[in-house]
Order: sequence, then structure tokens, then C-alpha cells
Amino acid sequence: MGPFPIVTERMLLREFCPEDALSIHAFASDAEVTRHTSWGPNDLTTTRSVLERWILDQMEWPRTSVPLAIELRSSGKLIGSTGFASIESSTGLFGFVLRRDCWGIGLATEASQALIGFGFKQLGLHRVAAECFVEQNASIRIFEKLGMRREAHFVRNAWKSEIWRDTYLYALLRDEWDQSC
Repeated sequence: MGPFPIVTERMLLREFCPEDALSIHAFASDAEVTRHTSWGPNDLTTTRSVLERWILDQMEWPRTSVPLAIELRSSGKLIGSTGFASIESSTGLFGFVLRRDCWGIGLATEASQALIGFGFKQLGLHRVAAECFVEQNASIRIFEKLGMRREAHFVRNAWKSEIWRDTYLYALLRDEWDQSC
């Protein structure tokens, strides 16, 4: 097991457990929530299958991916997920997703800030990166608040909802992070 949970002012970023299935499915099956993700909306079978894979992956450390539950400290409720979808060549590709009722109050920024710090300090990453659809203004604002820079605009590289969509790639180097903290 890894060095979890990661504690922020309002949240715990923790490993997933089997009891999380229905809480995950509440946001993973929501078409509005998954509109800006590369996956979903999920049926319950898909959500359970993904959760099983994540739990199996947790048995190994170090890992090439680190998916984490986002839990509110005040209520103990799972409200989303974050983590590194892949870790390769000292670069961690991260993302986040939150229930709709948790949008717009800084939780994604707070979780991402903690995750990035964990990636640089505990995982020894050299670089973190994130990708989003070009129309995903909320994520773009979060990446920019975190000090990330837009490194690329990929044209029609992501297939979602029966259409090819453009994405932006944002990144931040460890020394840039160290200077901003």
C-alpha cells in the first residue's frame, strides 16, 4: 500500500475500497459529469470492473498509475476521483472528476495541488501533465491557477461521443513547482 491518505484542508485523497462502487457510480454514470472525460458515462458493470482493477493495482508499489478517491473530511463522503493515470519516464499524467454538486468551490484545485506536491515530493517526478478538451474552460482555469503552461494543442486526437475532439496538454516541471511554493 502506498503512502496514503494525502490530507488537504477539506479532503482526503485515499486508496479506493470495494465499498466505494456506488459512490463512484453516482458521478461516473452522470452524462454531464463525464461530458469532459475521455470515458463514460458508465454502466454499473463498467464502474465495478474499473474499481476492481484499481484495487488490484493498489497491491503493488511503486505503480505506473495511482488512482485515488476524493473524500470530504467533514462528511466522509466520496465525491470524486483524482490521481496519476500514468507514470512514465518521470512524468505523471493526472486528472480529476467531481460530482456536479461539488463543482465551482475550489475542490478540484485543492486536490490537484496536493496531488502534484505528492508527485514531486514523494514520487520524485520531474514533470506533471494533464490533458483536457479545448472547450473545458473550468479545467483550463484550474491548470493555469496551478502554474501549468499549455504545451500543445492536439487537433482531433480524442474520440468521444461519436466525434473527434481537440485537446490541450498542460504541464509543470518540478523546479517550476519548487519556485512557486
